[in-house]
Parts: sequence; C-alpha cells; structure tokens
Amino acid sequence: MELGAAAREHDGRTFEIWRAVDSFAGLGPQDKAYLVDRCSGTVTFAPALDLRVTDDGTAHSGDGAVAAVPPAGRQVRLWYRAGGGPAGNVAAGTLTGLRDPLPGVKVVNPLPAAGGREMEAMESVLLRGPYAFFAQQRAVTARDFEVLATAAGGVSRARAFTRAAVYSFARPGEVEVVLVPHVPDGARPGGQLPVAVLREHEVEEVRLRVEADLERRRSLGTACRASWARYKAVSIRARVVVRREEDVEAVRRRIHDRLHQTLSPLPSTLNPTGWAFGEPLRASNVYRLLEHAEPGVRYVESVRFEVDETPDSHVRTLAADQYQPRTWYAGSGAVLFRSTNAGAGWEPAGRFDDGETVQRVVPAPAPVRPGIVPRAGSVAVATVRSDGGSRVHLSTDLGETWSLLADLDSRVGDLAWIDRDGAGALLLATDTGLYEVSLLPGSVPLQILVDPADADRGFYAVRAFVSERGAAGVAVAAQAGFGVYLSGNAGRPGSFSHVGLANVDNRVLAVQYDGPATLLWSGTGEPDPKRPGQGCFRARLFESDVKWQALSAGWLGGTCRDLAFSGPLALAATQSGGVLRLDTLSAQPQWMSVSVNCGLPLRDRTRFMPVDAVAATGPADRLVLAGGERGVHRSGDATEWSASANQATADVVTVPDTWLLCSGEHDIEVVRQDATSGH
Repeated sequence: MELGAAAREHDGRTFEIWRAVDSFAGLGPQDKAYLVDRCSGTVTFAPALDLRVTDDGTAHSGDGAVAAVPPAGRQVRLWYRAGGGPAGNVAAGTLTGLRDPLPGVKVVNPLPAAGGREMEAMESVLLRGPYAFFAQQRAVTARDFEVLATAAGGVSRARAFTRAAVYSFARPGEVEVVLVPHVPDGARPGGQLPVAVLREHEVEEVRLRVEADLERRRSLGTACRASWARYKAVSIRARVVVRREEDVEAVRRRIHDRLHQTLSPLPSTLNPTGWAFGEPLRASNVYRLLEHAEPGVRYVESVRFEVDETPDSHVRTLAADQYQPRTWYAGSGAVLFRSTNAGAGWEPAGRFDDGETVQRVVPAPAPVRPGIVPRAGSVAVATVRSDGGSRVHLSTDLGETWSLLADLDSRVGDLAWIDRDGAGALLLATDTGLYEVSLLPGSVPLQILVDPADADRGFYAVRAFVSERGAAGVAVAAQAGFGVYLSGNAGRPGSFSHVGLANVDNRVLAVQYDGPATLLWSGTGEPDPKRPGQGCFRARLFESDVKWQALSAGWLGGTCRDLAFSGPLALAATQSGGVLRLDTLSAQPQWMSVSVNCGLPLRDRTRFMPVDAVAATGPADRLVLAGGERGVHRSGDATEWSASANQATADVVTVPDTWLLCSGEHDIEVVRQDATSGH
C-alpha cells in the first residue's frame, strides 16, 4: 500500500480504499479505480488491452492494463449503503443503531421511512430516454418540466402548466408542476388506489427536492413551483347482465379490476398513461368499457356515479368570481366549494373547523368603475362558530390556501370589500356593530360607530360601492327595524347618516350599477309565513336626497333572503316563493313568480323550500345559481331550474384541469340473462 493512501482497518487487516469511476477512460496504469453496477452488484476492475498470447500459452507480459488491478491473492472487501427500494421504507422505531456508535448516544426513527421505490423498468427508461436527451438538462417546454420531475425518485407522473393560463391572479412566467407520487404495486392490491393511499405516499422531501431541481434548471425570467396533485374519487354503480353460461362472480371481479385500472391516476396495464388531468368521466365511457371489453356481457343498465363531497345540502351563500371565468363558490356546512365550470361540477376549496359554518362568501369585486382596486384571486369567507361567534378567513389564490383574518365573539352576517387610499379592508356587519379589519396579517377588527346614540346596534347587511366618478360609499342595514344608514365617505367613522326605511325589517342590501346611476336595494323580512311580505325597496345614490321606491307588486315570497342582478333583471331569493324576477327597466315593475314545476324543490304543493342565496352573471353568460337546503340549482333564465351539485348523477363527473379523477368504491351488480325479465 502506498504511503498516505486512504485506508480502513477491518478484522485486523488494513484495506486500501480504491475509488469508483464511471469509466476507465483517461486513467493511467497506476490509478486504483473500479466500476460498479449498483443494480446487479457487479464490480469490474480494469481490463487488459494487450491480449496477445506467448508461445508457451501464457498471457503477454506487456503493460496492457488501462488502470491498476489488485494482485492475485489479495482480499477485496466492499462497504456500501443499501436502501433496498420499498424494503427500505421501514416502520417507525426500527432504526436504532448508529453506523459509527457514540458512547451514550441512542437513536430511533420516530416516523416510518418513505419514498423508496424499485429500480426503474427498462420499458420506462426507453420511453423517458428520448425526452431526457432532448431536454438537455434544461427546463424550457412543459414536457421538459414533466420529464425532469418524474426523473426524481418518489414521483410517478407530472403535469406542467403556465399558471397565468389557469389562474387570473398568477404572474407571467410562473410555472407549476403538479406531481403524482409513486405508489408500489404492493400498496394497491387489485389495482385499487384510494385517495388516502396516494396521500400517504406524498413525501414532502420529494416535493421540495423536485422543486429545487426544477428551479435550478428553469429558464431565466421564469419561476417554478411543485405541488402534489389533487383528486376527486368517483364510485360507479351499475347493473350488468351477462350470458347464462358466465361465472357471475368472476365477471364481477374482472369488471372491478378493469375499472380500478382504468380510472387511476397512475399508469396501469389497461391504462399505460393513467387517467388524464382534467378528463371528465362520462356514462358513455363506462358503457363502452364494460360492454366491449368483457365478452360475456350482454348489456349494461342503470349506470350512476357518486362523488364524495358536493354542496348538495344547506347552501347558505353563493357567489361568482368576477375575475376567474366560469368560477363560482358555494358554502355548505364547514366547507367552501368551488366550481371551475359554471356549476357543472364542484370541489372543496376551503375546509374550516368542524364548529364553523360558512355564512357568507364574498370574492373581491372587479373594478367596474374607478376607485375599485383590482384584487384577482382574493376571496373572503365569514363563518359562524357553534358558540355564536364568527371568524373571517381570507384567500388570495381562489381558495387554494387560507389565512385567519379575524376571530370575533359576535356573529358576522355580511362582508364587504372597501378600499381607502389604496389600502384594502373588509367591513363586517355583526350583531354588535359595524367593524373594519385590515387585510394585513395580524390585524385587529376596529369598530366603526354608525349611530352615536347606540354603539352596540347590530346590522344585518353591509354594501360598499362607487359612483361613476369614483367616489366610494358604504350602506348598512340595521337590525330591529332601525332603517338604513349611508356613508358617502368610504365608510369612515363619523360619516354615516340615516337615510330612511325605519320600522322596516331590512334583511338584505344589494347594489345595482345602471349605466351612470348607482342604485341601492333593500330586501325585507316578513315574520308571518301566511303573508306575502313587503318585497324590496330601491333608491338612487349620490343624489341630493335619497328617495326609496317600494317594489312590492307581485311579491309573494315572504322574507327576501338574497338579491342579485343579471343585466336589467333583478332576482330575489325568497322564503317560500322560490326565485322571483323583476324587470328593472319596466315603467311599472312587477315581480314574476316561477311555476311549481320549475325544478326548484317544493315544501308542499304550493310553496317552495326556502332559497337562501342567489347569484348571477351578466346577460352574456346567462347563468343563475340558487342555494338552499337541497343544495345548488342552476338556470339560464331563472325560470327553469335543474340540480347542480348532486352527489349522485347519471350523466358526467367533471374535474378541474389540474385535478385527477380516481376510483372510489365501485359497486357493480352482475346478473345472468335468465335472471332478468323480458330478455
């Protein structure tokens, strides 16, 4: 052994440390190196280049080796670390020994190891290789980002997209890569891959490693982030009729296996690429899959889909996002749902504590007039706690993430966005007064005294608005029939004055922009369920005097619970009359009711279930949503309605472009042909 060479003592012997190399190219006869195939465990020393044989049959004695070779009879030992792929994912509490023990030091792994996977299959290498070659270790195209992300251990699939093409709030140049974790075959018996199993294999260290690697490889002027994919589980219910000679149980097992393999976020034998991002599931997919792929199937009937969560009950609030096309919000229980396809499908966007109920959702208003600061992606939610207090939550990314903005002992009934001198805030109408809370983290709600005669006066509703010249105003509806108060100075303390409607139960406020005019609407309550109610009032703002016009003709819904506008059409959610309509341009405006067969749920033969919320987009979109105890209903003209958020459907299950569908608990009934009537 050379003096000063790296060495290690073992079993009373001294071993010289040789180094592993990728190739013998460029080495000299004295270089002590070797090659190692870490997959097979094969160690290779330098080959001889001079393979001539002498006359006596021995090898030529010339200097033919490209590097040093251990002399004959020398002992060779290897020390190495082994992970073992999935075998290295040991359970918690099993790693208890140090490689180099230290006196008095004990170790243990408190959490199970995760992320280990088997060696990549040759078929995968052949598919990935060409893309890796063309990427040249730089991420430029979407495919570059995806190939580099899947090259990391623990990631099976990836999808890259430009965030500005998906989200209105995103900045140009932002790239997001959605990751699907690797799940070994042993963790998905029969191809079953529940959402819980996918979540268990999401290793945060893997995501951070992928994000850091892509950040190093991205192009100048771009930014990159990596996130785990989101999933919607779909359970398929169907009845399948097979030929008389078929084994019913065997057919059922094959069908279930085929469904799990096809509707899977990960590649499978039947679906080598996995279910596509954003791809909906239609009934025609299931009919084709079951009838054509299973020879013994005569026909398929009664296909239905079920999803885990939808806003199909107790929807108290609805709103359309004015920045993000086709995006709506619905609050049901402790969950805020979001639809990215105009109410055709819904997914959870905010999940709050079990003791909270979503009371109000208010996306930031679009700047239809000067004076409104653009806040694309911002959404505020007020929840009511079980103890009677409220919380206000804020999201700046369409509900992807949330922060707690305020926690109050009083109940918040309504929210409004306000901007003063470029600084944003939320106004809170509570049972004990009007409050303002800044959008900055750690802000404390501050009370705005509306009426000095009663500092604790409660309010049902608050609305902020601007004039055609950009002047900001705020209106509040007082509880207990104390009327409406108006501020022409952006709701600043001391700027409110009483503008009428005293002794009227003003429950709802809404603002209508009619050309240059700004109109304030008030929807009233009605304590007697047998009476039709007073309907609504409206008044022009920013004039010398506020004069209220009663709009009660044709009203028969009792209490007005919400108001919305679709162009010149006013829409009112009512206690018992469904959704009423009024043409605001009519010389003699009158409320129009809907037929009892319109599709809204009925309480009895003549009265509708209460409609708690109504929201609408402009005439170009022609979409109106209504919410109540039976979930969300949608309409194009507010006359014919259909359910929008059922957990069970026979048509189609949609999913956002960046989400994946996956299999839930399928239930396929298989019967023989002779067990059915008429066939």
